[in-house]
This record gives sequence, structure tokens and C-alpha cells, in this order.
Amino acid sequence: MGIKGVAMTALAVICAERGYQITGSDVNEVFQTDEILAKIRLQPLLGFSADNIIQHRPDAVIFTGAHGGSANIEVKTAQSLGIPVYSQAEALGMFMSGYRQLSVCGCHGKTTTTAMLAVILTTTGVPVSYSIGCGMVCGLGVPGHATNKNNLKQWFIAEADEYVTDVAAADHTPRFMWQKPEILLVTNVDWDHPDVYKNLTSVKSVFQRFAETVPIAGKIIINADDPNSDLLKKYHHRISVGLHKSADFQIRAIIYTTGLTRFNLITPQDQIISLALHVPGRHNVQNAAMAAVAANLAGVDWSDIKRGLLLFCGTKRRFEFLRQVRGIDFYDDYAHHPAEIKATISGIRLWYPKRRIITVFQPHTYSRTISLLGDFAQAFGQVTVPVIMEIYASARESDQHTISSKILTDQLLRYNKYACFAASDQAVVRILRQNTRKGDLVIFMGAGDIFRRGQEIINLYQSTYES
Repeated sequence: MGIKGVAMTALAVICAERGYQITGSDVNEVFQTDEILAKIRLQPLLGFSADNIIQHRPDAVIFTGAHGGSANIEVKTAQSLGIPVYSQAEALGMFMSGYRQLSVCGCHGKTTTTAMLAVILTTTGVPVSYSIGCGMVCGLGVPGHATNKNNLKQWFIAEADEYVTDVAAADHTPRFMWQKPEILLVTNVDWDHPDVYKNLTSVKSVFQRFAETVPIAGKIIINADDPNSDLLKKYHHRISVGLHKSADFQIRAIIYTTGLTRFNLITPQDQIISLALHVPGRHNVQNAAMAAVAANLAGVDWSDIKRGLLLFCGTKRRFEFLRQVRGIDFYDDYAHHPAEIKATISGIRLWYPKRRIITVFQPHTYSRTISLLGDFAQAFGQVTVPVIMEIYASARESDQHTISSKILTDQLLRYNKYACFAASDQAVVRILRQNTRKGDLVIFMGAGDIFRRGQEIINLYQSTYES
């Protein structure tokens, strides 16, 4: 139920590779995962109904947190028929059982870091399973894979989400608690999901709970440059990675050139590991360094790690190039939190210091927008023209009329006088026509349906020059 979601799609691929017969339902909208489901020859049932369960009589039902979660009619029908029901997080934990588990969590960067690790380990030829919450992965393909558990040494790499298991049932168990990692990688800790976490302290507490599940013989990898991760330093089996001089593995000599970033990683034994990657930004240097350390702890040689990182060139919706129109490059990015927006823009600036950047941002959820309003207002300082679209609301919330994109735009104007509000796709096109010129970068940003609407906006933009 909700099979088009990124986490659910990765799980569907794993189930298909294990030989299970799968059906799935979701809304009749275009998703970034459609091409993945097509690859495993799965045509989702459109809409949710009791008949979907009654007619197919599945052996089990797995549900997403969206579309009502456990309150969805299909889940309720399955329960009434005595069919076992599991959340996506619980089901993933069940599939990971019996493997050596490497979990990647963090409020920002966990998808990219998990994908980096999956590419690195896959290129070694060693059997590895993985579950990544995204669309297609460059250098890897589909975001899910399951090996046969023919020995106890195989790794299962999984993105580990801090959001709660099931809002509908008031099950506030963080999703990552269903995993049992031997190696835990924490990219960073930040306040997000204000609909379930009231402040940074509550977020920190769930990360600490997860870290405490790692056995003393395991390892916890933390970001030495993230002050909010300091609460994890107390664990004796933790390893720190970063630019800070206190880091166990230190990042040094970063060089940014167009399309390539190089850096050195200094090990505790003073060995210099030279690495390079094809994704921009200091944040991705940190992601790559942590992925490299995790891969080495998992038994991969540094030479293979270096080769694997070079093969990784991003995931869908992470600074993804869409196309060029009249000399203007259009990109799509999933950034929907102020810290992610800042990191993405800063990274692009390092690769393209002289190019103008125009962002078309679709805020995601009323609760996040109002809770982080001040941070959002300051997140677009390096942008030439920030365009703000209407807020994309979550099905879990309603408009309380206390926040709007117009209010957000007014706040942005305090820090960027070129910020503007666009109430429709046509309004975005008008703004782009007025403000773009050859050589510009236009980046669509957000976690809602902006990935689809961005393509439509590009088509409209192009058509205005052809008509």
C-alpha cells in the first residue's frame, strides 16, 4: 500500500528479487519511481479500496506512512481478514535480519551516503544487499537489491529514517529502530519533522537511542564537523570523520573543479588516501569521507573505495540535470530543509562560481515551513533570484492559515531583494522569462510534486519562445 514511495519501491525490488509475487496500490500520479516499478514489471493498482485486498488475498500487507498509514482502508481490510500487516520500516528490518547490517542515518545526506556505499561495495564484486530511498542511482541502477543469504558475512546496507513508524496509530517508534546495525553511520543531527519532533532535543534523543543499539564490537561513525552529533562522542566504539582537527579520519586538501571534487582522507595511522567524486559540495565531501570509512570497516580496500566513489555520479533528484534550453541548464533537487538548500547552493557555487543561480522552490508541509521560517528566509542568500511556489501540503496536516508562501517570500526579501512569489506554473514561466539569460542555472527544489511540475514548467518555458 503506497508502493510508489521511494522506500516502498526499494522494498518492492527486494521482494521481487527474492521471488515473491507482488501487487501494490497507490494514487494515480506520476512518481520518480515509476520507471523502477516498470523494470520489475509491476503495474500499481490505482487508488485504495477494500477490493484490492479481497480480490488478491495477499499473504501479507506492507504499508507506507503516507495515505493514512495503518488507517488506510486496505490495511483495515487486511486486518479484518486476518492477513498479517507490517509497516515498511518493520518489513525492511525483517528482510535485513540474518545479514551483517550497515545503517546510514542522519537528517541530511543519508540517501546520497547510502547510495555511495552501495556503489562502492557493489563494484568490488562482493555480494551486497541494499535499500536506498530514492529513484534510480547513477552507477548502480535500481535502489534495492537482495542477495541470497548463503553465509553470515554478507552486508545489507540500508538508509535508516528517523521519522516515526506510523502516525495514524500513534506509533512514534523511529523507523530506524527496526534495524540492528553492526556499523552505524550518522551523517548529522538536525531538527526536522516538526509535526512529530517538537524540538532539536527530541531529535537528538532518538538518535542517541539508535546509537545505543550498536554492539560494543560494532562501530558508530559520526560527523566531526556537526556540533549536534557531539552527544555521540561518548561512545567508545565511535569513529569521527571530518575537517575538524579532532577527527579520527581527517579531510584535507579539498580541490573543487567543474564536475569534479578531489580531497585527501588522513587515517589515524597517518596514511593519506586520495579520493575524488563527481557530485558537488563540501557536504558531499563529508558524505563521501564517511562512506569511505564505513566501506573500509566493512572490509573494502582503499583502492576499491577510490574506484567506487569515482563511479558514483549521483541519484535521481539530487542536483539531477534535466536538460538545456536556450543555453540555460535546468536541474532538479530534493532539498526541502534550510540546511539542505544552503548546502546544495554552496556546493553548486564551488563548481560554478561565476554562473547565476535561479531557484524555484516548493516548500514542503505547513509545519516545516512555519517552524523553520527564519532559517528558510536566510537559506537563499547565494541565489540570484529565488522563486517561491505554493506550499505542498502533507496529507497528514491541514492548512491552519498561519503560514503561506507569500509570508515566506516576505521573509526572504529581508535577505534577498530579488525573491518573488509564483502562484502558478505560468507565473514561474513569466518570472523565468524576465530573469534568465544564457549561462544561467535554474534549479527546481522541494520534496513535493516539483519534480513533475518542473518538467512541465520547462516545456511551457520553451514553448513561449517557439510560439
